Amino acid sequence: KILGHVLRFFSNIKGLNIRVVKTDSAMKKQLESEGYSPEIINSIASNRAFYRAKDGTMVLNLQKMNLNTPFHEITHPLVDFIKRENPELYTRISI
Repeated sequence: KILGHVLRFFSNIKGLNIRVVKTDSAMKKQLESEGYSPEIINSIASNRAFYRAKDGTMVLNLQKMNLNTPFHEITHPLVDFIKRENPELYTRISI
């Protein structure tokens, strides 16, 4: 129930796309359908989640994730924004 509220909140963020898969095998099938190489698939198919910056997509694996996972993933677009808009700040915080 809490996860549903979090995902609804995140879905209102402009430019952020959210995909949810139920299992590692569903994650693997999703990655295969998107044309990822076997090496990439093997490295991320069993992760809790991943963020794809090129299209702003957060993919969450329900089998592995916990309630902290979406909050971790949302930091990726925030860091990308800081890097793009304020490289000096990005340099200071990424040390």
